[in-house]
Amino acid sequence: MLALIARAAELPDLEQLLLGVVTSNQAARRLYSSLGFVSYGLEREALKIGSRYLDEDLLSLSFAAVERPHRRP
Repeated sequence: MLALIARAAELPDLEQLLLGVVTSNQAARRLYSSLGFVSYGLEREALKIGSRYLDEDLLSLSFAAVERPHRRP
């Protein structure tokens, strides 16, 4: 994840990363939070597995909130 974020931060026009995580996946939610992702919404019943519906937390990481590497001209 750190390598992906670092690579994405090198793209000058990319302003944010978005992802979704099932609300019951606490380990993943803690990981994303520790990397700076914040919740911006909730999609109820976003996924259906068998007869069970799962909600999805929508997360974003703004590159305004992280230090970007210096790019060479």
